[in-house]
Amino acid sequence: ASGTTGMHVTVWSDDAAPDGITGAFTVSVLRELGYRATLHIAPHAAVVQATNDSRRRIQATDGSWYADYPSASDFLDLFFRCSDFRLADPTATRNGAFYCNPAIDRLMNLADTRQATDPARAAATWTAVDRAVTYAAPWVTLANLNNIDFLSARITNYQYNPFLGVLLDQLQIRPQRSSPQSRSSPP
Repeated sequence: ASGTTGMHVTVWSDDAAPDGITGAFTVSVLRELGYRATLHIAPHAAVVQATNDSRRRIQATDGSWYADYPSASDFLDLFFRCSDFRLADPTATRNGAFYCNPAIDRLMNLADTRQATDPARAAATWTAVDRAVTYAAPWVTLANLNNIDFLSARITNYQYNPFLGVLLDQLQIRPQRSSPQSRSSPP
């Protein structure tokens, strides 16, 4: 539908990625969509530097981001503001897609302002920001990872933090009940 079928696309991938699997998957999907896609593997620092340098015109990467704070602002504020990039200045750039929409910036400002006093309205505003950015597609999400914790039935006080994971210092273990065979009889 974009009229770009047959276009050559180079996907840059971090050499630290396990076996380049994400980059290879991205290339395979692009090929299925009719693009002439190739994979360029480079050290992490080189991928970040090239992606954030507008002069390099990097078309696609398979980068990842893990939230360090459980809030929409941790993604949207950090990567999709007009101020998150400087053309030809990779050291001042976090927004390697070079996405800029002043109306979305105003919505992010409003959401940030509302966060402390009216979290429900802030969440609704962040939802509008998320929809607008998703529709513009400066990034395409390939996966949202979930962690699964397996616990013994003896574990109590399980607490999970979205950033830190299991709070190990909070876990408690119920003592194991001894079986009748293991009890010694009084003399």
